[in-house]
Amino acid sequence: MTKNIGINILLYPELKTQDKATDILNRISWGLINYNKRIKIYYISELSLIYEQISKTYSSVNTGNYLLDNSNIKLEKINLNWLLSETVKEFDLILVWETSKLSEIVEKNSRTIIIDPYSEHSTEADNIASLQYSLLNEDEKAELIANNTEIFQNLYKRFKNKTIASLFLTGPSLDNVLQKKISSNGIKMVCNSIVKNQLLMEKIDPDILMFSDPAYHFGPSKYSESFRRYIHECFQKFKDLICIVPERYLPLISSYYDPCYRDHFLGIPVFDQNEFNFPRPNKLFVRYTGNILTQFMIPVASALTKVVEIFGADGRAPTDNGFWNHSAKSQMHDLESSIYKTHPSLARDTNVKEYYKNHCEMLENILRFGEQKGIKYYSKTKSFIPALNNRQKIEIPGN
Repeated sequence: MTKNIGINILLYPELKTQDKATDILNRISWGLINYNKRIKIYYISELSLIYEQISKTYSSVNTGNYLLDNSNIKLEKINLNWLLSETVKEFDLILVWETSKLSEIVEKNSRTIIIDPYSEHSTEADNIASLQYSLLNEDEKAELIANNTEIFQNLYKRFKNKTIASLFLTGPSLDNVLQKKISSNGIKMVCNSIVKNQLLMEKIDPDILMFSDPAYHFGPSKYSESFRRYIHECFQKFKDLICIVPERYLPLISSYYDPCYRDHFLGIPVFDQNEFNFPRPNKLFVRYTGNILTQFMIPVASALTKVVEIFGADGRAPTDNGFWNHSAKSQMHDLESSIYKTHPSLARDTNVKEYYKNHCEMLENILRFGEQKGIKYYSKTKSFIPALNNRQKIEIPGN
């Protein structure tokens, strides 16, 4: 083994086929895209893997080729017997691509994470999306926190005279927004695949874009790849646009774009806790809820204004299949299958009805939490979600 001055990563267990090796390495290459340190990945295999060669031959209908984008990654083959030595403890990170083998290695080095596409639910997607974050040292984390705090403080100053926040989601009723009046003195927040709908984006002229799903938005799939291209187009059109993302995914997404866009990204920590929090510069975090509306949009809007209006949160109609229907103009339906092919555990481990039930309860609870603080919430489009159906304030055209 040749010691590397940069980051040393062990890929475990043994890679036995070329297809598996290139697939796993492509996921890692996406997670480490434009990483600013040299990386050496040590692998166990009878295969001889040369990074420069596999990067040119890799092809998939479901994922982009991110092997081409990482000239700072080198590969080195090691012997399986070598892992019995104490040197295993010296790796900066161990990536386990087969979950059943985790117990064999985690006792030797606790800096171990799972990148198995068949692991539980979104474990692999989350760990790939947060790979660069997991390699930050304490000084780098402190700098990240300081930068995020400063950007959030600037949001406070920028929107201090705003009286209302308008939130735009991706339900079918979003198509009616083109005919609706949008407050000129409001903070305009959009989310997820609305970025595809250029006509609507131009009408809204958004201040903030929020997205947080590790598979849909921060993964190597063709869907994610297309989504990120739409974001780049948004930066060209909306010069002051701020993107709010989970702090864990910030190093990845900000490294993907040109450095000139770094201050357009705000990473907010997401904690798995029972209490809601409307973020402040000195209390910058939100509660994990698993949904962009309750996790980011309502908390941030509620921290900045006292009136929040919601468009396009239709919820799940009785006839809907899957999670719920989307506005066709604001969703990339033709690429959705690439997400589930890339991350097969998502469909396997997601109970749609249970998720929706929890989402409805979570939404009611967070709205009540905000109302106790004097904040008013209105749904400006029709919704099947009880919490929003009970708070409808729909304008009739012509009145």
